[in-house]
Amino acid sequence: RDVHVRADAGGGLARVVLEQRFDNVHSDPLAATYQLPLPADGAVVGFSFQIGEQRIVGEIDRKHHARQRYEEALAQGRTAAILEQDRSSLFTQELGNIPPGVSITAEIIIEQPLAWRQDGWEWRFPTVVAPRFVSAGTPDAERTSVDVADGPMAATARLTMAIRDALTGEISSPSHALSGDAQALTLPVGAPLDRDLVV
Repeated sequence: RDVHVRADAGGGLARVVLEQRFDNVHSDPLAATYQLPLPADGAVVGFSFQIGEQRIVGEIDRKHHARQRYEEALAQGRTAAILEQDRSSLFTQELGNIPPGVSITAEIIIEQPLAWRQDGWEWRFPTVVAPRFVSAGTPDAERTSVDVADGPMAATARLTMAIRDALTGEISSPSHALSGDAQALTLPVGAPLDRDLVV
């Protein structure tokens, strides 16, 4: 239903909180599995999800053990989530046992270095999982293959960004029209998720 990217940048680093909200409008529990891009140069430092008033905080664990714990939680009828890294910039997230009529918000916290470009810092955040080259014999090829949309997608994003450095020039974006100032930059409502966010 909604993607909100909150970024706080300063001193060559950005702390980014990616929130994704899902609504189960059906009468049965649902599971959501999807791929998402995250910055290849970033590090996931936090993972949680909110369901109703309850916030469940994730733990970093070995892939096999994390998968086992996730499956056990689902078997016990609990709502659970898992985030797995498939490639440096490609992750798979699963949300299981989303109760009927409930909203769930997944939150991923990323710390990411900014890139120095000519006379200023650049922040780039990916929003699209693009097709990738997969060589013959790649053992997990199915995890990295993606379908390509044949038209515009309904999913949109919101951005809220604060810049903590003293500015010596203008804030600009080659990817999106931004509004606001260094304390609160925002995207127009309903920005499409079809290109990187670049500031």
